[in-house]
Amino acid sequence: MLTRKDYLQLLLCLVLWAGNVIAIKMAVGAVEPMVAATLRFVCAGLLFLPFIKWPDKRTLKIVFQI
Repeated sequence: MLTRKDYLQLLLCLVLWAGNVIAIKMAVGAVEPMVAATLRFVCAGLLFLPFIKWPDKRTLKIVFQI
């Protein structure tokens, strides 16, 4: 059984998906395709930034051999 939170997440997904289509239609005549694609990826990256699990210092030392 789906909870209220599940329905809110589905609604958020729907709104973001529909908003993307509307934004693309508006951007087609206003900016170059590569600029529009870059802006889309930057905006998506900024939206997901708070959800990133950042590595600790020990892991960074191993990865970058500092």
